Amino acid sequence: MSTPTEIEKKSLEAHVELCAERYKNLDDKLDTVEKQVAGVERKLETKITAVENVLDEIKDMIVKMQHHRNNQLITWGSAIIASLISVIAFLVWRQIG
Repeated sequence: MSTPTEIEKKSLEAHVELCAERYKNLDDKLDTVEKQVAGVERKLETKITAVENVLDEIKDMIVKMQHHRNNQLITWGSAIIASLISVIAFLVWRQIG
């Protein structure tokens, strides 16, 4: 905080003028800080959006991989069941014939 000068101590008008200048400087500095904070907010929002997009891509990839794996398991299971049915049919045919 700025201490009063000798002229301020003797003249109310000088004090008022210097205080007005000090408040103007403070207001200018506050405006600068607000602009910097707004810039940081914009950058942060951009980064958050980018991260959200990457996470969505990862989620989609995981879902696709899971779907593909399920299809693989169904295919393998169907092949095993078909093989077992074929073996059973062959054994029954051999017993009957």
